[in-house]
Amino acid sequence: MGRNIGTETGRDQMTKKAGNKKPPLIVSFLFKLLFPDNGSYTTIGDLEEVYNLIRKKEGKLKAYFWYWGQLFKAVIPLIINSIFWSLAMFNNYLKIVLRNIMKQKGYSIIKISSLAVGMGCCILMLLWVQDEFSYDKFHKNGDFLYRVIFEKHKPDVITHDARGANAAGPALKGQYPEIVDFTRFRDRVTGWLVQYGDKSFTNNRMCVADPSFFTMFTFPFIAGDPETALAEPYSMVISESMAKKYFSDESPLGKTIKLETADFTVTGVIEDVPVNSHIQFDYIFPIMHMDDWWGDPLDSWRRDFRFTTFIQLSENSSWEDVSKKISESNIVRRNFPESTTARIYLQPLKKIHLYSNYNLDSSGRGDISTVYIFIITASCILLIACINYMNLTTARYYNRAREIGIRKVAGATRSNIIKQFFGESILLSFFAFIISILLVLFLMPVFNTLSGKELSINITENLSLILGFSLIVLLTGIISGSYPALFISSLKPVKIMKNTLSEKGRSRSIFRKTLVIIQFTFTIILIIGSLVIYKQLQFITEKDLGFNKDNIISLYPEEIILQNFETVKHELLQNPRILSVSKGLTPTGWYGLNSDTRPIDWEGKEPGRDILILRWSADYDY
Repeated sequence: MGRNIGTETGRDQMTKKAGNKKPPLIVSFLFKLLFPDNGSYTTIGDLEEVYNLIRKKEGKLKAYFWYWGQLFKAVIPLIINSIFWSLAMFNNYLKIVLRNIMKQKGYSIIKISSLAVGMGCCILMLLWVQDEFSYDKFHKNGDFLYRVIFEKHKPDVITHDARGANAAGPALKGQYPEIVDFTRFRDRVTGWLVQYGDKSFTNNRMCVADPSFFTMFTFPFIAGDPETALAEPYSMVISESMAKKYFSDESPLGKTIKLETADFTVTGVIEDVPVNSHIQFDYIFPIMHMDDWWGDPLDSWRRDFRFTTFIQLSENSSWEDVSKKISESNIVRRNFPESTTARIYLQPLKKIHLYSNYNLDSSGRGDISTVYIFIITASCILLIACINYMNLTTARYYNRAREIGIRKVAGATRSNIIKQFFGESILLSFFAFIISILLVLFLMPVFNTLSGKELSINITENLSLILGFSLIVLLTGIISGSYPALFISSLKPVKIMKNTLSEKGRSRSIFRKTLVIIQFTFTIILIIGSLVIYKQLQFITEKDLGFNKDNIISLYPEEIILQNFETVKHELLQNPRILSVSKGLTPTGWYGLNSDTRPIDWEGKEPGRDILILRWSADYDY
């Protein structure tokens, strides 16, 4: 029966002589693949004879379907049999694991708890990493949206600005057919008074944009039409939270909100902007008003940049090619000759959060380096837990030696033993995972406070968590069980029974010591890193800033107050609780951090040398 598949058998020669036809080769191949025992060749030969009889009597088509049917008839019992024995083995492994846990309670608690703590820390960090990578991924057009970056060359430095010339968007769309649309955007329009009836607020999450903003970006509307929401000059779109704050249960559509001295009509209500969006706002109104209010002509190419420009490319265009063409086109210098060294290039929307280090960028920035540090740290913590499991298991291998010896004497192969130990480690990993999830849920509020995020474990809304958790359990089980499975399965039954297992103990002891050294090395690195981070945070929170920030109130007054500042200041100082009043850019606010810089001159300055100084205006009491 030990015939080679590639050799022409006597049956094949007889088939040819009799004029019989070979059945579908793919079915014969599957038979041999699924039933690799010697008997399958005889079975296939018998099936081929019946196939030819049916073919001669009832036709080729019926014989063809009959032959496939025999394969399915054979496969179904094979699958059922495989599932049955797999469940039986799983039940056997489960009993062994539970017996060992009950037999060695303290030892098992140490192993499972160490894995649980390692997996819990790993899960918390990976949830943070997933949140960082999720920024701006919810926009339907996200793969085709790009931010325009303005690069300026100066004698001593090259600057990259996230905001640029007001006229760049219309000019780019008019010149490049690959650009489908554009929008100019400015967030953090701060300090403006918003009123509805007898309610008035100041809101620092106000922004302006072109009417195309809501057709390019996906911010779901609860009420209103994104196509026309910003089409009218005095239209305004607000968030769901602001709608409840101002109008309670009333419908906001058509209501009038007063912004400074102008009345705006609510034309849309959107769901609250997700936290994983680098664009954050509660109100948005058309950009055209900034020409009058800020004195910024929207067709200007001047240096004093106000707005971020986003463009949308067509689906069949390459953003690298478009960015290169724009960069090499000298479009800025053609429209603004004074800027002889400026150029424009594109940045993908999905990279803004983690890959931005630009001037005039008001978006909340992440850092890809920090993400990599978290990934490496999570991996190290999990590896430490796995190494701990390996050391504990191999250190007590003698307790399992007789069990392994008896199994081998009874006929178990080394592969059977390896499967058994991998199965046990994966089961223990699953038990540890259950405990780690409870640990994560308990620590999540504290972790969210430290990280400033709103992380949660919601499998129904984040199905990728199921895959991620499964991989963590599987990898932890495989890594932690790899050395014990390969080591213990290599034990010889004769040496086990004769109690001579210590012959190669020296080399195995060296390997275990190496694992301990690796474990301690990773642990020391993590401890040092934690201490450095702690000292940095302590420096940030306790550094003397030169003023008592707890007793300073920053206000954004209306224009009438600024025009009569001395009178207002005199009245405020009549209050004994107010010690001092001053006006200027606040060092703790966004304006102070992002004020414009200008070059300065002094006597004896080298020609062509520009030193940029941050402008800061304040009065004499500042």
